[in-house]
Amino acid sequence: MSEPQVATDGPVLAVSGASRPERAALLAAAARRLAGRGLDVAVLEADAPEPWPTRVAAARSAHDLVLVSTDTWLPLPWVWLASDGDPQPPAGPSRPCAVLSPGPHRLQMLVGFLAGWLPTAWRAIPVFGGLLVGGRSRRMGTPKPLLPFRGATLAEHVATVLAAHTREVVLLGDGPIPDALANCPRLADAPGVRGPLAGILAALRREPGACWLVAACDLPLATPAAAAWLLRHRRPGVRAVLPRTGGGVEPLFAVYEPAAASALEQLAAEGTAAPHRLAEVAPVATPSPPRRLARCWFNLNAPEDLAALGKLGAGRRKTRG
Repeated sequence: MSEPQVATDGPVLAVSGASRPERAALLAAAARRLAGRGLDVAVLEADAPEPWPTRVAAARSAHDLVLVSTDTWLPLPWVWLASDGDPQPPAGPSRPCAVLSPGPHRLQMLVGFLAGWLPTAWRAIPVFGGLLVGGRSRRMGTPKPLLPFRGATLAEHVATVLAAHTREVVLLGDGPIPDALANCPRLADAPGVRGPLAGILAALRREPGACWLVAACDLPLATPAAAAWLLRHRRPGVRAVLPRTGGGVEPLFAVYEPAAASALEQLAAEGTAAPHRLAEVAPVATPSPPRRLARCWFNLNAPEDLAALGKLGAGRRKTRG
């Protein structure tokens, strides 16, 4: 796994040109317009004392879009605000995504551009896979990652599901793992945090600009099709995709966006170990899986679940985490 860095892939846009006061007023007005569409927008000044990449990273942990006002070129996609005295963008390493003419309709033009650009920027966010292996398997009586399954182990099966749709699979937690996964990158649980939330936060802290497709290691019926279904529900303004089954929302085969981090950190500070509570405090999608995929969230907690595994409709799915 690469060294942690501030990622600018995704919904981060620089805005240059016009005067600084005019630019600030325009961006503030655009943020208000987008808030009316359910989007949380951060507006930053590039030349503040704290380095802009650090502030962008912090803003992405709680916002759907970050706009960076700047008088100089930054290594970001950018928009040029033309003026009567400076109608053309300056020469530089990259060309602007848009040039917006001065006039009474510039706010409307900017909001329209952002509405079209944001979904494309959202799709540029890298997706990592997080395999939770930190549980103690007390009810099962044996480490769940090592349970034999289809000629390999349960952890290997879930890792394969994640790998089908992610840039890299990362092990989250310090539980025992099969030898076949020994070369996977691994993160220790976030210190001082309980339960599966510790692994999810460790992931978001390590790659704050990434989206995480997270799965527990005890999902024998999980499939790449279910992972693809989850990822199809990603969209701007949604901090996580927590599917809703008969037992409630399921946070341990789910999607977490960079903007979920702030709310999850707050839950951890309150002492919760339950990531499903994110649905109570942040804009979260909770779609119900189609019938053909519903069994993918069946999990193994105890020996009796092993006996039920091969049966249709086996076990009643529970809300976990």
